Amino acid sequence: MEELINKLPFFLSTFMALVTGILGLISNKSQNYIYTSMTICIISFGVIGFIAKKFILSMLKEQDDAMEKEVTKDTPLVTETKGSVIDLKIDDSNNPEINSFYGDDFSPMEVSKVIKTNIIKDEK
Repeated sequence: MEELINKLPFFLSTFMALVTGILGLISNKSQNYIYTSMTICIISFGVIGFIAKKFILSMLKEQDDAMEKEVTKDTPLVTETKGSVIDLKIDDSNNPEINSFYGDDFSPMEVSKVIKTNIIKDEK
């Protein structure tokens, strides 16, 4: 959208110069008069387009700022969280899902002891 607004002076001055040139040809004016009026039209409508571009861009910026203020007004900047506690203790014996997954005869402690003893024996 801003890209089109930035091109507004060029489009406006070109369009109006074409209209002026066509009207000059229809009314049988001399070429020198048509070129002079087209040049004046390009300059004047270029300035008008530049002023309109600045005005429209400033309005869009104000609208964006207002919408941003409205969004930030509704949401708090700092979210206050009351102390959260993380429980690091895991009790597998009371959890039926874990017991059914590992089975009744599986014991992680015995497996870790076997691995530790085999690794120590293999290193020596």
